[in-house]
Amino acid sequence: GDIDSNSCENIRPYVEKACGCSEVVPEYPPCSVCGEGYKVARPNDFIQFPGQPSFSCRDWEGSGLAGMLTPTICGLAPSITTQYCECITVDDPLPCIVCDGEGSKVKNKDTMLTILEDPTVTCAQFSELGLNAQIEEDTCKLVLSEVQETCECIKDITMNELPPQQSKPIICPT
Repeated sequence: GDIDSNSCENIRPYVEKACGCSEVVPEYPPCSVCGEGYKVARPNDFIQFPGQPSFSCRDWEGSGLAGMLTPTICGLAPSITTQYCECITVDDPLPCIVCDGEGSKVKNKDTMLTILEDPTVTCAQFSELGLNAQIEEDTCKLVLSEVQETCECIKDITMNELPPQQSKPIICPT
């Protein structure tokens, strides 16, 4: 109350250092980066803006909810988030994703998982169930690291991702 806002901003770093505190004060109203009533479905995926370091969809969502994104960015956020992180309604269960990242897939598809109550589930079946959000979130958190270790993930290279073949020049007779 006794210090004007401009002076307060100037002395904040000194006060934080003296007090040993560094509370981040939100500058903007909280917003959902997926839009009202939606949430990030793939929090472990990453967003990359040109010339900027990549960051997780979880951090992106947290920034919006913490009031760290300008209203302009919040207005644009749903189209960006949908492209990189996928959005689902708040009521939808989150998928349990075994292999993160675009083009990543389960390597040991036929390996039987014995960590669940039903020992007849293969890695491929667990992955499919997880992608369809048919594994409870608590169960997913409990077993996911062990499933990832057992099933292993590999990058699936499709023909579209292969480098173009070098062609020899065609020399026509003159």
